[in-house]
Amino acid sequence: MTLSSLRRNRYVILSMCIFCFLSCHAFAKTFEVPTIDYPTLSSALEEAISNDEEDIIYLIDDVSENVFVSFAGGSDSISIEGKDGLFQLNGNGNGRVIDFEIKAGNLSLTLSNLRLVGGFTGEKGGALRVSVSGSASFSLNAFNLMVENSTASSHGGGVALINYGTLNAKFQRCLFKGNRSYGMGGGFLIDNSSVLFENCLVVENSADDGGGGVYVCNGSSFAIKSSTIANNSARNGLAKRDGGGLYVTNVSVVELENSIVWGNDGISDKKDFFVASGSSLNARYSLLTGFSGEGCIDDDPLFTSDYTLSLGSPCIDKGSQASYPYEDFNGALRPADGDNDGRALPDMGAFEAQYDVTAPSEVLVLYAEPSTHSVSLSWNNPDDLDFGFVRIYLTKDEGVWSFVCEAEEEGVEVKDLLANTLYSFKITTVDFFGNESEGKIISVKTLEEPTEPDNPLEPDITPPAEVFNLKALPSTFSVTLTWDNPEDDDLVGCRIYGVDSMMAEVSVSPSSSSSFVVSDLVPDTIYYFRVTTLDRAGNESDGTWVKAKTLSYNSPPTIRSLEVFPSLGGKGTLFKFSCVAEDPDGDGITYSWELLDEGIGVLIPRASEAYLVAYALSEDKVGSVKVRALDSRGAFAEEEVSFKITAFDSTDDDGDGVENELEGSCAYDPSVVYLREEGILFASERGKIKNFSMKGDNPYTIFLSIVDLLPGASVKLTFDFSFPVSSLETEFWRNGKFGNKKSQGDFLLLSDGGEYDLDGAVNGKIDVMFNFSFEREELKGGCELKPFPEKTKVLTIFTFFGILFIPLLRRIRG
Repeated sequence: MTLSSLRRNRYVILSMCIFCFLSCHAFAKTFEVPTIDYPTLSSALEEAISNDEEDIIYLIDDVSENVFVSFAGGSDSISIEGKDGLFQLNGNGNGRVIDFEIKAGNLSLTLSNLRLVGGFTGEKGGALRVSVSGSASFSLNAFNLMVENSTASSHGGGVALINYGTLNAKFQRCLFKGNRSYGMGGGFLIDNSSVLFENCLVVENSADDGGGGVYVCNGSSFAIKSSTIANNSARNGLAKRDGGGLYVTNVSVVELENSIVWGNDGISDKKDFFVASGSSLNARYSLLTGFSGEGCIDDDPLFTSDYTLSLGSPCIDKGSQASYPYEDFNGALRPADGDNDGRALPDMGAFEAQYDVTAPSEVLVLYAEPSTHSVSLSWNNPDDLDFGFVRIYLTKDEGVWSFVCEAEEEGVEVKDLLANTLYSFKITTVDFFGNESEGKIISVKTLEEPTEPDNPLEPDITPPAEVFNLKALPSTFSVTLTWDNPEDDDLVGCRIYGVDSMMAEVSVSPSSSSSFVVSDLVPDTIYYFRVTTLDRAGNESDGTWVKAKTLSYNSPPTIRSLEVFPSLGGKGTLFKFSCVAEDPDGDGITYSWELLDEGIGVLIPRASEAYLVAYALSEDKVGSVKVRALDSRGAFAEEEVSFKITAFDSTDDDGDGVENELEGSCAYDPSVVYLREEGILFASERGKIKNFSMKGDNPYTIFLSIVDLLPGASVKLTFDFSFPVSSLETEFWRNGKFGNKKSQGDFLLLSDGGEYDLDGAVNGKIDVMFNFSFEREELKGGCELKPFPEKTKVLTIFTFFGILFIPLLRRIRG
């Protein structure tokens, strides 16, 4: 055998091996829940487990479900993740949220971006239980997993890990809160398992018999790193139990590093932790009451309400530098210089204190009132929680800024200024950390020095003229006042009064327009308002009155039902959308429809109903249509409904562009009869629609699709009735609305790409939807589709996709 033949045989053998591998090897799959294909997590898990590959299940919305999985052999890897957000799995008190029984084989499970709530069981593990038996092996990786408000009658109110095989679990940035056990382990049960907590919070859980936070037993190994176990409770009524935070027993080992165990409730000397004989707890660089170890402290951690570390906490920068995660529970980087001493060291607990380097927001509504030798500044302080005070600077002639003073109040008078001089003032905000904002600038000119005239004028006691064009624009809870100001040169402001008191004073300028919103009013109530003018000397006019009545409260409509039929279809399917809405106030309702996914079909709205003609798609597509129910006073409600269009897959032996076999089905109810799915095929020599009985006093709507035309071709649609018809009144859909067109005798001429073609494209296909009615009381017959030879030769296949709104359909007998 030559060298070249050996090479050829080697390539042949290699190709055969690759082919065999690809033929028998199952590939990983991605699932999305809830969707039409996988409405529940259980349905996706059932297929993922049978796949024996690294499958990913994405939650794209919240789900209410009780999931049970029995794994009996093989090797599999499954990931359940919230896609682009944190999504909720709710057990609704009907059982565990997720329950895995691993009887044989090897299973790896990842849980991330999930919130498990509402679990309940009469046994162990209220929200999540994993039970491993025999020679089975199970590994769990949990990231950003929230387990809350779940209950177990036995141990592990939130989570129970029970191992009689091999079980390893790692939890990172996870929360266990508000769970309860009537036995041991309010938040967590670790039974004969190896578990790691990193950046985790175990808070506000309770257990009747002990271990309010975590119960560790039966030879388990539990490592707690950079985590917080706080405010858990071990008590049954008034009877306190051991280990409010941690309970360690049955030859188990707990390692604690850079963590906090504090504020838990239980027997006084064992409220934070209890370690039974034969077990051990080793702690370093942690806060733990009554425990002395390397770097350990026993002080109040000074938690905030969300268990972050407040300023001055003894846990800041006191963690071990040898080992720590590089992010905290919130994803902030470790270490940070939390005490601002110039050194960044890791903190104890799940959160890393971040030194604030962000300046507070700027002041609001800055105002300056000049006099001859001073300027009065006023403003509104920002709402930032760490806001401390403002700093005031000034400059003259746009020179260097000079510091004036600091102020906590919302106003200050700057004195000792020159008369008739332009000054600029900058007001900055400063927080508790010393961060200072860029500041807001206001410029104002001081007044001229008064002169003593030969004949001194009388003091100004004349108020300005009144405002004019005063109007009140009411809404439900407020009234907007608008007015025009008079031309008086000394006009500086307006005051707004109610019947009993002044509501506000606003600064205005002469010959300007102003407005003011009076808020927090009662609906459907009459109010009186008075607007006065104010000059520089303090003179105030009598004011102008205006009356307004707030609008009555307008309840938005309620959408009682929103349906689509069918919910599944392919190319050419005519989907019908129906909405029923009610208005609590009895207002009239109008409907508007929106297709949220472009390029999947043509949407045709018709009042409380809409229709969509599906395009041919290259892949399956889940679409959504949104309806808005709008009442006559502007309140509205919106909802969406989803449907699925399957990919177009044709087998076309004759080359006419249409599938060889298409099956249709009829759906009947008292008012609607139509064909759905792909419809029925008609050839030109037998393209007749007949045997319908139609009454002239009823309208009919038809969607017709004619295919296999040459681009730009025309088709003549002929109505052939059993006796002559003078004309048909026809209403075609075009440009987003229906337009009228009378037929030419008993036929209509349709052109590909013409004004009645739905897509308006010259593509060898005409889609048209039209209404028609007859002038006679009753007509019996049908219609026929024929090529129109005057324009161009057309091919021979036509597709009739749907007939809508035929109140009476019956066979013509005889």
